[in-house]
Amino acid sequence: MTTLRTLLAFLTPRLTIPVEASYPQRQPPLPLLFKNYGPPGVAESSHLDHPINSIHFALEPPQSIQSTAADPPQPPSANDRFPKTDALFLHRPFTLQPHHIHPRTTCVLTSHEPFDYMYAGGAGSVGMASLLGLCTRQACVKLVRQRERGGRCIGFITHLRSDCTGEVEEAMGQDGETGDARGLLDTVATVFGGIDSIHNTPPGRPPPSSAQQPKIALMAALTPPLLAHTSTLGVSVYITGQIRQPAREALQRDEMRGMCVVCVGHERLERVGLRVLAGEVGVMFPGVRVSGEW
Repeated sequence: MTTLRTLLAFLTPRLTIPVEASYPQRQPPLPLLFKNYGPPGVAESSHLDHPINSIHFALEPPQSIQSTAADPPQPPSANDRFPKTDALFLHRPFTLQPHHIHPRTTCVLTSHEPFDYMYAGGAGSVGMASLLGLCTRQACVKLVRQRERGGRCIGFITHLRSDCTGEVEEAMGQDGETGDARGLLDTVATVFGGIDSIHNTPPGRPPPSSAQQPKIALMAALTPPLLAHTSTLGVSVYITGQIRQPAREALQRDEMRGMCVVCVGHERLERVGLRVLAGEVGVMFPGVRVSGEW
């Protein structure tokens, strides 16, 4: 039988930023929000022994249409509530209200920055990298630090798994299908369900051939200093969530012309990460019904 205790024992190390990531304020262990809305903290033993037969994953609470001051207040509708589930996992719980939670739900598990680091394009996102056909062997992965934010790890550089010359695949994450660089953009579009924008790749021109063993960066942010740093490291393809104007302008410089930047969209990045995490829970606890919004 799966209990809240065993579920937390599985999730907590997967949603904890490692010390070597150099984050100035390390996040606490996976917070719990109970229906009485007390402060997040350690659960009582009676809560920890509660059986978990189902868990639902979502990025955030439902976004209801807000009434204007002239409108009469509207009662919550069925669309404002998560489905019946024993446990609920939220990435962004900041707008959570009591009416969002089904009466049968025991607790809400939340993780914001650690989830981004471990699953949504951050330096620990080996499950996402595996889906993209990237090599996740420790010997092949180079962490990238964001110098303007105290040297914290913000992503990593690797290459396609099909280009790996290692005789043994010492996988950090789950295995996936191999591929070549020419199909990388197709793989990215398939995994994320679309691409917001591609920069520095003329229409019809494929990514570099696999014979070149291109370096691929999977990053949780896109800034001019990160672009300059990864460019000096020889990155050919930079995969991230969204682009802002300073990075857009930096990409116009001549020294950046050889780097293809693929922006899949911030929410797409998070939803794939949510799917990877939910998949891990489903494999570890086959008797638990796993559902989600991805």
